[in-house]
Amino acid sequence: EAGRAAYEQKLPRFKHPYKDGLYSTVTAMNMFWTPELPNQKKVRLKVPGFHKEIPVYQIVQDLKAPLVVVLLGVDGKVDGPWGGLFSYWYSKAGCHVLTFDGTFTPPYGEIAGQGVVGNFEAETDQVAAVIDAFLKSPPMKDKVTRVGVVGMSFGATQALLLAAKAKAGTLPFELTGCLALCPPVNLHTSAQIVDRFYHEDRWATTMIDLAKRFGT
Repeated sequence: EAGRAAYEQKLPRFKHPYKDGLYSTVTAMNMFWTPELPNQKKVRLKVPGFHKEIPVYQIVQDLKAPLVVVLLGVDGKVDGPWGGLFSYWYSKAGCHVLTFDGTFTPPYGEIAGQGVVGNFEAETDQVAAVIDAFLKSPPMKDKVTRVGVVGMSFGATQALLLAAKAKAGTLPFELTGCLALCPPVNLHTSAQIVDRFYHEDRWATTMIDLAKRFGT
């Protein structure tokens, strides 16, 4: 408990004033503190079956440690407002970290070369192939003690699918942990929620109001 309290004192203070969950999702990326990651390195990873090397971002510790794979949500970009949060927290906890732009980002289809994006089952297999290639890369040889995955939004759905594949024994590596944050488990329901937000909430605030509130 003392160690946790000391660690939490180092985290930036944060206050989020919105109670509506969807509105929080839409606005939060403009409010979160973005950490510095001086030890994060961008490399190009060759993945079997991909048409091109995929850019990945890695934080490699000096000693053997767990690997945490961060799967991003609808924002999708490592250099976006969400991209560094979990990498920062898990690297500070002593873990190796791997993350990469989401499968819904424009360049991904050309990199993977495996058809139009949007097939969660197929793209989760592709995510597994990226993780496996990273585990077999020279920097990670004999350095990973176990593998966990944390996903947000669409990335959380992929994390759940990875966990299901691990349970079925169809992953090329052993997955020992899964954290899924706000996964859209039913895309039809998710679409209805977004539509309702657009029709009922979006027009209650003008663009000028939003600019005044979040422009700083």
